[in-house]
Amino acid sequence: MHSQFSQKDHSREGMSCGLDVEPEVASLEGQKQKANMKKLQLAIMAASLAGAMSASASVTTFGSLPGATFGGTGNPNNAVEVTTITDGGNTITLGLAAQGRYENPALGNNGNGTYYATTGANYGNPANPADKSQSTILGSTWNFDFYANIAGGGNLSGYTFVLNYPLTPGTPVGNLGSLNLNAAAVAALVTSGDTLAAAEAAVSTLTTIQDGENLDFAFLATSVAGVVSPPAGSFNPNAIGDYTFVLGAYNARGTLIGQSDITVDVVPEPTTMIAGALLLLPFGASTIRILRKRQTA
Repeated sequence: MHSQFSQKDHSREGMSCGLDVEPEVASLEGQKQKANMKKLQLAIMAASLAGAMSASASVTTFGSLPGATFGGTGNPNNAVEVTTITDGGNTITLGLAAQGRYENPALGNNGNGTYYATTGANYGNPANPADKSQSTILGSTWNFDFYANIAGGGNLSGYTFVLNYPLTPGTPVGNLGSLNLNAAAVAALVTSGDTLAAAEAAVSTLTTIQDGENLDFAFLATSVAGVVSPPAGSFNPNAIGDYTFVLGAYNARGTLIGQSDITVDVVPEPTTMIAGALLLLPFGASTIRILRKRQTA
């Protein structure tokens, strides 16, 4: 998606670029009535869940997603959190991943949806943070990527995909911001010159939507009705902690039918850790001298 809503940024490999506690009752009859009501509620819930599961089911794995380019060339797709959803005659594939931006170090992962990144920001060259030959857009050292595909005859006219994201580490899932990918695709076409009607018609026929983004991109912190709803706070590329991303698939009734989620664990860059360790060396040496003096006293 190319627009103010999606500042394009390809990976370093490419080089190109969503039972209360009841009060005591006064009689046994009242207790029985409440118990029966509770059983009825549980039965209704069970029936609803069974119906939902029969309509759609999902399986999540971690590994390769050959169909994903994440909007560019050379982007790694061999370590992706993949959720496959069966919805009637359609099969929906969701993919989420994270990767190092341009020449920044490749990210490690635990093989189960958690990626490990470092702090810092640059234009794509960690050796020279001011070098703008890779990109003119400042970004953190890592990107997050998303992919959604519908196979079986369906398209975006029957499904909506929402990406939920944080701007600060440790943000609870319930407080994440949201990016409506369908609406963002429409906005991108309108920005490129299409009429709203033409853009909506074009997007409705799509079967795949994918891209790569960076939390440092300004549009993710800018509220746009129906498209972007930012979370609280502002992104700091030097903040350490966990960032959770959720990609959800919704059917035409607005019901969530499946989702994929990942966590990016950001830690200090190695040089910062080494510098911190070196600062502690004098204290360590003085402590050793004190201990030695005590031992010889």
